[in-house]
Amino acid sequence: MEPPKGFLHTDERRELVEALSKVARELEAAQTDDYAWKWAIIAMQNAVQSAIVAAISGTDQLGALTKRAAREWLEAYENDRTDYPEPWLASFLELYERMKTRTGFGASAETDKDIKRLVEFRNDFMHFTPKGWSIELAGLPRILRNALSIVEHLGWNGHILWYEEEDQELAREHSGHIATLLDSLEGHYAKEGFIAS
Repeated sequence: MEPPKGFLHTDERRELVEALSKVARELEAAQTDDYAWKWAIIAMQNAVQSAIVAAISGTDQLGALTKRAAREWLEAYENDRTDYPEPWLASFLELYERMKTRTGFGASAETDKDIKRLVEFRNDFMHFTPKGWSIELAGLPRILRNALSIVEHLGWNGHILWYEEEDQELAREHSGHIATLLDSLEGHYAKEGFIAS
C-alpha cells in the first residue's frame, strides 16, 4: 500500500529492509572510515529488533509488547472499552529471549554474548555520556554476523509473514551484501594483525 504523498510510511518489515540497507551502506563506508561502524551497529540492532517484532507479534499484534501492556490491551478489547493502553514494546533482550523460545532459534553462547554487546554498544551510542570510548574493531564483524544470523533465521524460514515478495527479496539481497562486506572487513583486520577478543 502506497502512503499518500507527503507522508513517510513504515512498519516492522519496511524497518527491517531499510535498516539492512543502512547496515550495508555503513559497512561499505567502514572499509575506509572506522567511524561508520557506529551507524552500522545502530542500524543492525534496529534490523534485528524489527525482524523479531515482525516474527513474534502474532495476528493480535500483542506478542512483542510488555506482558502488562498486552494484558491491559486484551482487557480493554474484551470489555469493549475504547481507552486502550499504550502499546509498550518489551525490552530488546526480552524480545530476543521470546524469539528464541517461539521460533526455535538455536543461539550459541557466543551469539547470546554478541547480541548483548550489540545492544550495549547501540545504547551507549544512542545515549552517549561525556567520556572517551574505544571499541575493538576486530570483533565487530563477528558480532554483526551473529546478529545477521537472527535476521536470516526469521526472514527466510517462514517466521515473518512478508506482505510483499519484493521486500523479502530486497532483505535477502542486503543480507548477502552485508555478509560479503563483513568477510572483507574481517580479512582486512586479520591482515593488519588485529585479533578479536
